[in-house]
Amino acid sequence: MVVQKIFSLYIEGYTVYRISRYLKTSQVPTPRADTYVNHKKYHTENLVKYPYDWAGRTILTILSNEEYLGNLVCNKHSTKSYKDKRLKQNPKEEWIITPNTHEPIVEIGTFNKAKGIMAFRTKRKVIKNEHLFIGKIRCDNCGKTLTYSIDKRRNDRGIYVCSTYRVFGKERCSSHYLRYGIVCDYVYASIKTLKNQAEKDESKLCEMIYSTKIETMQTEQDTKRKITEDKKRFDDIETIFKKLYEDYALKRITIEDYDDLKQNFEKEKSEIQKRIDDYADEFENSRKVREKIRDLVSTIKKMKIGLELSKTNVDLLIDKVVIGDKKDKYCSRDICIYYKNIGII
Repeated sequence: MVVQKIFSLYIEGYTVYRISRYLKTSQVPTPRADTYVNHKKYHTENLVKYPYDWAGRTILTILSNEEYLGNLVCNKHSTKSYKDKRLKQNPKEEWIITPNTHEPIVEIGTFNKAKGIMAFRTKRKVIKNEHLFIGKIRCDNCGKTLTYSIDKRRNDRGIYVCSTYRVFGKERCSSHYLRYGIVCDYVYASIKTLKNQAEKDESKLCEMIYSTKIETMQTEQDTKRKITEDKKRFDDIETIFKKLYEDYALKRITIEDYDDLKQNFEKEKSEIQKRIDDYADEFENSRKVREKIRDLVSTIKKMKIGLELSKTNVDLLIDKVVIGDKKDKYCSRDICIYYKNIGII
C-alpha cells in the first residue's frame, strides 16, 4: 500500500524529495489524481498532465496523519467567516481526535518512529533566510512563488528560483533564476523614480499613471458626448411613443403596425438604457482608479527613502513582483512590479 511504503521509505532514511521521486518513477498517482480518476473530482489541467508529481507537502501530511493509526480526526479546518467560505487550518489543540474508530493502516511504532525523524530533521533545519519580498516574488509562467535561498558560491548570495521548478523539475516550469540584489535594485529604482516625480509634480504623475490604466477605455469627453446623445434619443422615443399611441387611438395605423413599432422602439430604448448604465459604471470605475492612484502617489511622496530598499517600503507599496523567462541566454529577465491597488505602472 502506498501509505505504508511512504512510512517505510522515510524510516529507511529517504528524504521527502527522494520519496516523491520514487513515487513518480513508480508511476504512483497522487491522492488528488487518484480521486479524479475514480470519482471525477478536483479536476485541473496539471492533474491530468502530471498525475505522478508528488509534492513534499503531501508526503509530510501523510506522515503526520493520525487517521492512519485508526483514529478519527475532526475539526481540522474551518471557514474564515459565514461570508468567506475558504477553509483555514485550525490549531492542532483544537482538533477533536477519537481513537480506534477504524482499522489502522500504520502501526503505532512505525508512526512514532517517523514522527521522531520528522522532529529531528525539523530541528536541524537552518532558520529561514530573511528577505524583503517574502511571498511577493511570482513566476510569470506558472504563477507560483519563487523561493529564496543562499548561493554560497557568490558574493551576492541571495537567489530566487521558481518553486514549481524546484519541486517538480523542468517538465513543469523553468528555473526563473534571478539574484536577489537585482530585484532589490530594480524595485528601489522604480520607487525612487516615482518619488522624484511626485515631489516635482504630484498631479502630473497621477495623470500619467491614470492614462496607462484607462488606455483601453474611451476618453471621458467621448463618453460624455455619447451619454448626451443617448439621453436625447431616449427622450425622443418617449415622445414617439405618445404620438404612436395617438395614431393608433385615432385609427391612423393598424394594431399590427402599432405592436411592431412599439416592440422595435422598446428594444431600442432598452439598449440605450443599458449603454447609459454601462457609462455610469465606467465613470464610477474611473473615479475609483483616480482615487487609488492619488492615495498611492501621496504615500510615495510622503515616505522616506534611504540609500537602499527597506521592508517598510516594500510592504507598504508592493503587491507582487512577477519574474518572466529569458528570451535567450544573453537577455535579462522581464521584471514587472505590481503596486498595491494599482498594478503595473
